[in-house]
Amino acid sequence: MFNKTSKGNIFWPRIYDDVSAREAANQGWVAALVSGGITFLMVVFSATPMSSLVDVFLICFIGYGCLKMSRTAAIVGLVYTIFNGVYKYTMHNTFGLMPLFSIFYINSIRGTFYFHNKKTIKAESGPQMFECKNCGAKYNPNDYRDDAPEWLCSQCHKALSKQ
Repeated sequence: MFNKTSKGNIFWPRIYDDVSAREAANQGWVAALVSGGITFLMVVFSATPMSSLVDVFLICFIGYGCLKMSRTAAIVGLVYTIFNGVYKYTMHNTFGLMPLFSIFYINSIRGTFYFHNKKTIKAESGPQMFECKNCGAKYNPNDYRDDAPEWLCSQCHKALSKQ
């Protein structure tokens, strides 16, 4: 789920680029997949009524939204998880997996908002361009991967400054 260059941990990952934002947002999808899967299995084994399939459908819809970087889906997932946890506590005196799923949806919210806010900032300010020291060709550092051992100029093929 997380690449080797990400910093932080599964409960609070560091979000610093589009890839790490997507990884954090995918936690909402994982929470929905696990929660929906458990609920579906409970319906199959007759532990809950068939009406719980509506719950499974809603959870899957929320998870798909998180997978597609929807801020609304991530927020609805968190709110739904909290309300479901409170209901479960009043009925069964346990929160179940609500705290874990809440953390995952919070990370999903962080990832989706970072992803969309970064796009807005880029659109307003435009990319910051630098020049190659060797040939003077302009380059955008956002076009290069941070974890690459060396950036090469597309014209002269010499090493670029990562600044």
